[in-house]
Amino acid sequence: MTGYRLAFSHEGLIPIEPAFANLEPDPDAVVHGVLHLLGTGQLEHLDRIEGAEYRHVDVVARGDDAGAVPARTYVDPDPVQGLRPSRRYLRSCCDGAREHGLPDGWVEELASHPSLHIPVVSDVANLFVGLAERLRRAGLRPELRRMRRRAQSGDDAAASRFDDDGRFTR
Repeated sequence: MTGYRLAFSHEGLIPIEPAFANLEPDPDAVVHGVLHLLGTGQLEHLDRIEGAEYRHVDVVARGDDAGAVPARTYVDPDPVQGLRPSRRYLRSCCDGAREHGLPDGWVEELASHPSLHIPVVSDVANLFVGLAERLRRAGLRPELRRMRRRAQSGDDAAASRFDDDGRFTR
């Protein structure tokens, strides 16, 4: 996507996760990422998770196969400059970029960004995040259980469009 740059300028939970990814306008920049097709209910759920600190921005993304695609992204309207993401969060961003086949140069640029590691605090935070991830992989995903219950009760038709791995299906 052109016209934006990736910055870690969304203030997080200092010192555990001091900064999160944000897009900032920059006419000369390009950002690589992944497009997800979301229904209205899913977008509302994402809004609840991300909170009111972001605003929606309609953009045009360009996919290798799809060409120009209208998209919506989240942008922090009050970015904080000079923040560094945790080493764990930056690694997670790089792992996701590799997993989705983003360009090697983009992954290298992302990996070269300065990060923050505070001994003990960062290590304990990593343990909790790692535990939550292992529970999720083991099938203990409360968000999926909630969506399935709503789908079964007819409260949320979009919830029935998730498979057992939490992927959106058509």
